[in-house]
Amino acid sequence: MVQAAMRRYNEIADKKNRGMTKEEILVHAGHTLLKAVSIRDEIQTLCEEAIENRTASVCIPPGYVKRVSNAYGDKLNVCMVIGFPLGYNITETKVYETRRALADGAGEVDMVVNLGDVKKGEFSRITREIEAVKTAAGRQEPIDSVFKPY
Repeated sequence: MVQAAMRRYNEIADKKNRGMTKEEILVHAGHTLLKAVSIRDEIQTLCEEAIENRTASVCIPPGYVKRVSNAYGDKLNVCMVIGFPLGYNITETKVYETRRALADGAGEVDMVVNLGDVKKGEFSRITREIEAVKTAAGRQEPIDSVFKPY
């Protein structure tokens, strides 16, 4: 997400021929902690940093979404990553993960696409999967899709 924010920064900076402040960049970035052994204290610190820096969202492992949403929901946009880390989950699993994330209080999802499909050039399959997740989320706007391993 930081890379997307930096791309946006470069687009805006090029158009306006000026730099953006740290604050202007951070409102487009998600603060993320997705390591396999994340602990509650680390998640709490992540959330406090996200609030302090006014990031667009905080992206956390599935097991923390409900707790974080309950604790910080009005101060923080919670994001859950689905299909993490390599996107190998079947589409139906990603659809379930999406519905569960939203039911638990997430305001957005980041979806990891099947990296094997990317490598094979199966882009119509990837598009169908993204559409299924968008439908599950009840959204028409784009969903962040992750095309690289963490």
